[in-house]
Amino acid sequence: MTNSPNVSDDTTAQLDQIFDILAHNHRRHALSYLIARDDGVASITELLECVGESAPDGVTGDTDSESTKNLQLSLTHIHLPKMDAAGIIDYDTRSETAHYHETRRLEQYLALAEKIGVQG
Repeated sequence: MTNSPNVSDDTTAQLDQIFDILAHNHRRHALSYLIARDDGVASITELLECVGESAPDGVTGDTDSESTKNLQLSLTHIHLPKMDAAGIIDYDTRSETAHYHETRRLEQYLALAEKIGVQG
């Protein structure tokens, strides 16, 4: 875990962190998926499918493909830990689940990015 401020804190400094989180399309797609769920919880497999569908190389459900393995590695070792460190999600490596923490400001900027069609 890093010493970075938590994005749920209402300070001006958090804006940079929110934009950093939203800067990568994999994180945007994972967050959109988690936000849309009633309980805000998803398995790594579900997130992999969601993010894979939007990936430029068209990652499919083939768990043995190189692109799927690379995507899973980036989700589990980069993107989910980054969002966990920021306090946006709880990423449980043992249960392989992510639980979203409602963050109104982040949701507003994510909605704006989706509205204007920000691509990866």
